[in-house]
Amino acid sequence: MKKLLLFAVHNNPKWLDSVPEQDFIQMVNLENLDIGKFQVNQLCESRLFLSDLFDTIETQCEYVGVMSARYNDKYPLPFTPDKPKCRLQNLDQLKLHPSVVWAADRAVLSPYDDWAHPAEFGFHNGHNKYINTLKEISGYQMPERSIGLWANNFICHTSIFMEFLKEWRRLFSLCFERYGVDRFDFVTENPDEDESLLAAYFYERITTLYFCCQPHLKVMQIP
Repeated sequence: MKKLLLFAVHNNPKWLDSVPEQDFIQMVNLENLDIGKFQVNQLCESRLFLSDLFDTIETQCEYVGVMSARYNDKYPLPFTPDKPKCRLQNLDQLKLHPSVVWAADRAVLSPYDDWAHPAEFGFHNGHNKYINTLKEISGYQMPERSIGLWANNFICHTSIFMEFLKEWRRLFSLCFERYGVDRFDFVTENPDEDESLLAAYFYERITTLYFCCQPHLKVMQIP
């Protein structure tokens, strides 16, 4: 059994080919996942969570990670204090612990009722109403203050990941029934983001919601 199995994901072979070869890294082309009606680019990395890649994960590794194959490009050196300098190929050197979630985009969300605002103002105008619906659907007890993560770029213990995956799929199913991939009307104001990927930006917030409602876990920024 491996200590860490890290899935480096993308839909562009160029970025997958750029990932340094390491025993603990497994490249995944999102376009090749056999997930039926969910095989649409509007879902981006969320497609990974709908695949069967994790069916036997508990017998394969102690810790599991999901990272964009563009990780080294998204977080280039020289780094800023709130972004990781650790390279993708060196993430196996992190001090892994069962109660720690290592995140590439750690977020301090305080108070929780204001959580949606950073996601809306300056980024996704009109996003709040969808996040509020997601919070309602989840049934979670919302904390006053929490530490979460913004993106599907994280590493955690396999048991934690499987709990997350079960809940992510539950919330995705409820939201997908309501919104699908084309029933969003918020606007992205970030010039680096693609207007055709509004669904991906929303479904990624399921990950944010889940981890900021898990007070027994410690979300830490990848150094």
